[in-house]
Amino acid sequence: QPSKETLLMRVFRYQLPLDPPVVFGQQAHQFRTGLLLEQDGHWSEAAPLPYFSQETLDDVIASLRGNGTTPRSLEFALETLRPLKDVAIPMNALLQGSPEQIEQAAESLAQSDCRAVKLKVGRGEFKKDVEMVRFVRSTLQSNQSLRLDANRAWDWDTAMKFSLAVKDLDIEYLEEPLQDPTRLDDLTRETGIRYALDETLLEYQSLNDFALPAALIIKPTILGGRAKIVQLSQRGVPLTFSASYESGVGLSRIVQLAAEFAPDRPAGLDTYRYLKTDVLQERWTMDNWAFHVKGAVQLDKRFVEQVEL
Repeated sequence: QPSKETLLMRVFRYQLPLDPPVVFGQQAHQFRTGLLLEQDGHWSEAAPLPYFSQETLDDVIASLRGNGTTPRSLEFALETLRPLKDVAIPMNALLQGSPEQIEQAAESLAQSDCRAVKLKVGRGEFKKDVEMVRFVRSTLQSNQSLRLDANRAWDWDTAMKFSLAVKDLDIEYLEEPLQDPTRLDDLTRETGIRYALDETLLEYQSLNDFALPAALIIKPTILGGRAKIVQLSQRGVPLTFSASYESGVGLSRIVQLAAEFAPDRPAGLDTYRYLKTDVLQERWTMDNWAFHVKGAVQLDKRFVEQVEL
């Protein structure tokens, strides 16, 4: 049976088009789906990310109905179901698309107030990856940091080769370069390139074996509730908050957490641009590479349907 808390809650399912479609794992997705929770006029979101989250949307609904344990995306939603504050935090740019599109975007970003830029590596040819990193770093201003994300694409030899090829560049960090994360500290000692932890945060109960991370990537939808973030923040390692293609409701909650735990670090919120529509009547604004959350949530009910618990 649903808990007393759940009985006082309304739940809505949404489906929003992604433009262009986004690849999660090996599959391109044209829509982002999730659940919105409402209680006492406050809104939050549970939206497991396909391929990356351990649970599905059906698992979240089952939990809300009193069956099974509480999935991580639902932990995040329940723990952030509270009043919404007006805040603004800096955000990084996400470089994606064809090489030509990435180059054009980098040139545009160099003329902007953007403080940090993220570039995916490890998906294509090694040599082209290195060339693109060199182009982007040389194009950006010196006060604009460059973050790389390999999503565990490489074995040791390839990660070493890549790190040595870009070690002379000013790289803020290289996110999850190794298929075997136990050797991340070795890679930093050998090459001087600092790493950031993302997937590893989900897999390891303790981070005692990781002495040299430059940042911890906090994706609340995938990682779970506020208690986990408090625990990670106590390590003294900078936190980089990152979205997982949530709607404006989920993003507002990530922004609240980022403003609390890492207000001055550019967060990965640029995924919001990929939502062709939003569940909000008025979308949040992204001006001068800051993400603004202002005012209470006003839902556009054309894009949601209520779920009976």
